[in-house]
Amino acid sequence: MKWLIGSGVVLIILWLVLVTLLLRRTKHDSMKTILSYVKDDDQLP
Repeated sequence: MKWLIGSGVVLIILWLVLVTLLLRRTKHDSMKTILSYVKDDDQLP
């Protein structure tokens, strides 16, 4: 039973890391799009 609990904890940690990485990536992409929008607005006469 101990190894079952240990593997479960490891799986949960890996899942949390994957979720945080995905959230950071989407946040980064949204920031990039916002910055590009701001740059486009600055280029307008």
